[in-house]
Amino acid sequence: MKILLYQSVKWLLRCRFALPVVVWYLRLRIHIDTPKELRGCNAKRTLLALSPERFIGDLEILAATGEFQVYRLEKSIVDVLISFCWDKSLHLKYTLEPGACEVPAQLEINRARLRSFYQMLLPKLYKSIGVDAVIGAAVHYRQDHDWGVVSKEIGVPYIVLFKECLITNKKHHYRIVDFYSRFDRECVNSIVVHNEKSKHAIEASGIVEKDRVVSLGCLRMDSFVSSLPLIDGVTNKGGKVVLLFSFPHGVGLYGLTHNFPDAKSTGFFRLFESVHQVIGKLSLEMKDTTFIIKPKWPGQWLRYIERELESVGVNWKKSSNLSIVFDETAQDLIMKSDVVVSFGSTTMLEAAIANKPVIVPLYHEATEEIYKEYIQLVDTFEVLDCADSPENLDELIRDRLKNWSIDSKTIKKRRELFSEYISPVSGGAIQKYVDHICDEISRANNTR
Repeated sequence: MKILLYQSVKWLLRCRFALPVVVWYLRLRIHIDTPKELRGCNAKRTLLALSPERFIGDLEILAATGEFQVYRLEKSIVDVLISFCWDKSLHLKYTLEPGACEVPAQLEINRARLRSFYQMLLPKLYKSIGVDAVIGAAVHYRQDHDWGVVSKEIGVPYIVLFKECLITNKKHHYRIVDFYSRFDRECVNSIVVHNEKSKHAIEASGIVEKDRVVSLGCLRMDSFVSSLPLIDGVTNKGGKVVLLFSFPHGVGLYGLTHNFPDAKSTGFFRLFESVHQVIGKLSLEMKDTTFIIKPKWPGQWLRYIERELESVGVNWKKSSNLSIVFDETAQDLIMKSDVVVSFGSTTMLEAAIANKPVIVPLYHEATEEIYKEYIQLVDTFEVLDCADSPENLDELIRDRLKNWSIDSKTIKKRRELFSEYISPVSGGAIQKYVDHICDEISRANNTR
């Protein structure tokens, strides 16, 4: 009975007469991201964000400009629509890499069926809510791919605001080039990246024409860099807050493993264990100091952190001076901290231009030959502190809390590196994004 009902729903969804119901349902489920104070302010254009949970504040920033009405289409809703058109025996990943599919005929049937459904649905949906452009957070999100392709085909630009922009060595560069070179050509209208290194990698992949890749900086960094004091030097007079940006076991190991591999034979397992244990032990000993651990998300990541803290006798939920934080931004935490510990993350440079002492744990697996070429931002270590052992990490944290200074030459170098790898310290990214999105919308309107 369940199978019959499912098949009936699938058939109805593929029929044109059922589309008004689908549009009605989607309108109920699509959420607005425009701040309450700006709603009704007659924003000039409307954006629909795919996989909105991936943007980490960017949608709110775009909405706050007053230029855009921003709608969020959750991944779970798109997944349901796909399930009614896609044969489950064939992995959805092949929509991105058709050349890897062993049953190309079935793939073409699946893709044609899904895109035919979108060809009927999207014009009606976009007309009902007035969508001017669709934005995605990456080219490789398989659930967004066909939606974006069809949007582009019907004259609504699909713009990717690329968030995976930490490309800091040859291994990462060639991984990006190889990965995207296997995708559909010209599947987006344009790709916006944060820096020139990301731009070169995307261009080299050939996924779009070179003039369709633009480097505009990072939206989230505008307010951050504008809040930083322009000073010649800093002396730490005794701090009380230590911030650890937690890292997954597979950080930066693109092509070798994923974030949390099952086997300890691959990834930064020992380094992860050691760093979190050092922080835990220090929190027990230094009760007058606040320790903050910041992972990107809970679930499995949190369980790994808890395990290492418990191994040294720390229950963070009952601790008076150690907390694990998810709901504060990295930038806000950096500004309230006195010492920052980070590995494989842009937060190293974000903390660096905020004139904070930054300690990079560089021992255990991080010294092994197989991983050396994958470690992020090696070129920046000259303006940071590197700990070569757990004991040295402990020592550096204690010392930098009591005694640390930075001169104007190092501050200048830190700012240069931030501009090279993350976003211009001069800011201005928000207006550049607004201008680019508006230009893409105008270009699409002129070619219809």
